[in-house]
Amino acid sequence: MNMLLAATQEPLLHQATGEAKPEVTVPLPPEETQPCVIPLPHGHIPSWLEPGSPDWKKHEARLGSEELMQRRTIYLNGFTDSRGTHWCGNCFWRCRLMNLGEQLGYPALDLVGLAAGYDAWLRYARDASVVGVEDAVRAARRMESS
Repeated sequence: MNMLLAATQEPLLHQATGEAKPEVTVPLPPEETQPCVIPLPHGHIPSWLEPGSPDWKKHEARLGSEELMQRRTIYLNGFTDSRGTHWCGNCFWRCRLMNLGEQLGYPALDLVGLAAGYDAWLRYARDASVVGVEDAVRAARRMESS
C-alpha cells in the first residue's frame, strides 16, 4: 500500500464521528515518535492494529487494508490537543477531554469530581482511570449540547 496515498484520504472513523481530521502522516519509527504527556507505560498497540494478527485480518476484511493502515498511522502518531500537548494513540479519550475543556472554558464537572481550570483538567486527564476519563467526556458532552 502506498502510505502517502493513504495519508491524503479521510479515514472512515472520522467521517462517521464528525470529528476534526487528525493529521495523518507516515508514522515515525517508535524511537522517534513524540512521547505521551503521561510518562509511565500505560498501554500497548491493540492487536487489531498489528499487521498479520488474527484481529488485523478480521478488521482488514471488513474495512480494507488502506483504512486499517490509516487507523494504525493515526494511532502511532498519537494526538495533539488544542493547547499543543501530545497524547499517544492509547490516550485518545484523554485528548478528547482536554479539547472539550478548551471549548467549554474548563468548567467544574461535579458529577466526576473534576475542578474548574486548565490545570485541574490536565491533571484529571493524566491521572484518572480510563473509566473516569470516559465519564468526564460524557459529562462534558452533555454540557456542550445544553
